[in-house]
Amino acid sequence: MRAMWRRHPKRQVCMVGTFVLAQVFVLRYGIRALKDSSSGAGAGGAAAAAAVGASRAPAPAAAALPGTPSCDWKEGGPEIFVINVDVRPKKPPRADHWYHVTEASASRRAELMKTVNETSETLYLQVLDPTWMAGTSPMTRLFLAATFANAGTKKVYFVDTNRTRFGYGTSNITTGRPESPSPPSFSVQSNSASLTPADKDRNKTDVDQSAPVGAQAEELPTANGEPVPGQVGLLEFLPCGRGNEITLSSASAISERQNVSTDAGTPISNDDGEGLFGGGEDTDGRGECDTPREPVCVKYLNTVGRKKVSTEHWFPSPEDARSFRTAINTFCPMPFLRGAEEAGAGGDRHRRVEGDGWEGGGEGGVRRLLLYQRDQCRRIKNAAQVMEDLRERLGGDWLVEEMIHDADRQPCELVKTVGGVDVLLTPHGFQSMLGLFLRPGALLFEVFPHKYFWGQYAAMVEGLGVRHAWSMSRSGRFFMRFAHPTTETCMRYKRCRAYSRNTDVEIEEQDLERLVKLAVPPSTSGNL
Repeated sequence: MRAMWRRHPKRQVCMVGTFVLAQVFVLRYGIRALKDSSSGAGAGGAAAAAAVGASRAPAPAAAALPGTPSCDWKEGGPEIFVINVDVRPKKPPRADHWYHVTEASASRRAELMKTVNETSETLYLQVLDPTWMAGTSPMTRLFLAATFANAGTKKVYFVDTNRTRFGYGTSNITTGRPESPSPPSFSVQSNSASLTPADKDRNKTDVDQSAPVGAQAEELPTANGEPVPGQVGLLEFLPCGRGNEITLSSASAISERQNVSTDAGTPISNDDGEGLFGGGEDTDGRGECDTPREPVCVKYLNTVGRKKVSTEHWFPSPEDARSFRTAINTFCPMPFLRGAEEAGAGGDRHRRVEGDGWEGGGEGGVRRLLLYQRDQCRRIKNAAQVMEDLRERLGGDWLVEEMIHDADRQPCELVKTVGGVDVLLTPHGFQSMLGLFLRPGALLFEVFPHKYFWGQYAAMVEGLGVRHAWSMSRSGRFFMRFAHPTTETCMRYKRCRAYSRNTDVEIEEQDLERLVKLAVPPSTSGNL
């Protein structure tokens, strides 16, 4: 035996390695099996004890919400969506990214609107992650509000779970009146960044109400513990809760809607303030909490953000597209949706769509092309020269302007500006979401980096009746010439995509010609 071992040293290593792996396998799965059996026994014992206790004494009556009035929701009353943004396997979408925030919500708008009461003027959006909500931008909040608001919504409140908690009971879904309310199940969550994956995966049906606010980090109950769309419950405002409450109200002046004040670490005011994205402090100057606001009886509609649908399904029908635009127009007026009296004498056949007037309309009116430039990478090279070439090719009937992205620019300003242009020229990126504000018949022209193409924005705007076209920049980096031979193969590899999209883009001569032909109506294109 020893002689064999000496003659075959590699066999020795193989046998020893196999033995060690076998021991590790046995230890690992043996310990797991012991844990599973012990937890199963504990659960079984608890269930048996509960059954014995139930046979000895009658079940206690379901408790109502302690210290709060009965919840009597009436038709047209406030409604609530719960937003759970933790939908990706690695991380949630960035709170200020226009597209990624909207894709997890607007993609389901057509489906969600079937459960919304069109007579309800008040909508609450409870965000399960307070830190994520604090990172939202005015534009992403506008997109979220437009996603969930119905035709009659006048006011949207964004609240997080450091600020509010929502308790619900069983209810009559037809009338919304609670019947035999169950013990309240609150959504109380502190900063989700501090939660472990195990904490996030737990599905609880009850939260210890005796614990101080923020002491527990529980998400809205799921599975059997989650409310059914149509149930009603009380939304409580915690007087000393630290968190955000942001109001978007169509009753406020446009200038007031553009005020932004959010701070996840600052208590928020209990005053029912107007103002679009406003905030305040929660103390009276003496370090004491304000008098708690009365809880609100709301109807639960759904929990969203757990799945997303391709942009080609955002607007399944023209009615869905009109509904979405109407929701945006409620909070930030869109020029092409205003009446003919406000918009001017009406538009010519190229600019007039579905009978809507157009600012500066009339045959021979000035048309507009906006070059929307990114403020970081992937900018259009030689933008000044591109604009000069476009002015020369389009002629004096066109106004060609440039706008550089500014994260602090207010959404209503962008809605007004973009809604008044005929052509939006921009590098591919999140700012292509501005296509949602273009009038039907307008053109969104994207410039892609070399060997990089992503067509989701085309599907999005075409559902709104907006035209879409694109061009691809030539290679701006030396090594891209030797990268994967085709765009399709480059898009399959993360490193190739990242290397490509982090470059500036340029518009070729033939692309300018095509852009001009698409921008000018056929009746006048013959003089080019």
